[in-house]
Amino acid sequence: MRTVTIGSFQALVVDSSNAPDATPTPAQVANFTTQFRAAAGAHLSHAWVLSHRPIWAAKAGEQGDRAHLRTLNTPLQGAWKAAPIPGVDMVVAGHAHLLELLSFKQPLPPQVVVGNGGTDLAHTIKTSLTGQHIGTGTVANGDSLDAVAQKSPCE
Repeated sequence: MRTVTIGSFQALVVDSSNAPDATPTPAQVANFTTQFRAAAGAHLSHAWVLSHRPIWAAKAGEQGDRAHLRTLNTPLQGAWKAAPIPGVDMVVAGHAHLLELLSFKQPLPPQVVVGNGGTDLAHTIKTSLTGQHIGTGTVANGDSLDAVAQKSPCE
């Protein structure tokens, strides 16, 4: 994990590309926990976490069960639970091919998933995200938009 400072803006850049969405090994969780603990000592103020994979996100269930949500990213959630990083105001990530905006009932930073670059690789989330349990958080307010639902400004 690297800290990048531009003026008064601080960002923690996490290489999470190898984090599995489910069933992490204890070593994977420990690796991210160690990084989060180190970042906690950086005395951050209003920082953003920038990561390939979101800490908290969901996507539609498997074929034939799209109404149920699948939670993404259990190793990062486990690491945050063990070593939350003080001074983080926002988590921004990609990975899931949709847009998600999530705030939580727990004292967790909001999560923005910006993976809707126009590809149709994610299925529409048809249930409300508000009130859903996503890993270690319960969504206070949430919304999702997939690539198919978007209209091009050129249309």
